[in-house]
Amino acid sequence: MNETSSTVGKDAEPDRPPKRPRESLKARQAFNLYCELREARSLKEVARRLDKHKSQIAGWSVVYGWSERVAAYDAELEHKAVEAAAVADQAAADKWEQRRQESLEKKYTDGEQYEDQGKTMRIFPITEVRRVVEVDETGRETQVQIIKPARWTKRDALRFTQAGQAMKEAAIRNAGVRRPSQIRDVDTFEDVPLEPSEKEPQ
Repeated sequence: MNETSSTVGKDAEPDRPPKRPRESLKARQAFNLYCELREARSLKEVARRLDKHKSQIAGWSVVYGWSERVAAYDAELEHKAVEAAAVADQAAADKWEQRRQESLEKKYTDGEQYEDQGKTMRIFPITEVRRVVEVDETGRETQVQIIKPARWTKRDALRFTQAGQAMKEAAIRNAGVRRPSQIRDVDTFEDVPLEPSEKEPQ
């Protein structure tokens, strides 16, 4: 690897300070290396890498104002680093905000499904009626009605409805949107249990 290669990424590296009047190509190359060295920066190191005498490098640094120019270079480098970090932070924030919105949308949709399930449970009867046809040994068909109690009660239907409302409410609240007045104010989803309740007397 060439020792004079830049230690700073091309995209993050600022433009070099403008060339000074009567600054030779070799003096300019020495200054560019001095800029690139960053933490290892010293006149001695520049002289070593360019195989020059330190007194010559020191002379160039005084005549062409290296201290002032490298300070401007470092300031611009720091500015670009801050800008790059801000762009990266914003990209990460945008990504997580999109995920948050997608999560809230799913929670709201799930809440609608729970609410719809509760409405369906309230509409249908609490008993399950099934009609079957039985055939006896003589081949005669008999229609039989089988009535079975459902596995849920009206209280369960209400819980499903309230759970759906609570999930929708939480999604809207976390999205920073004003809540519709018809949604019941429920602080947490856990306030509305979904476990089937014991059978209520009919």
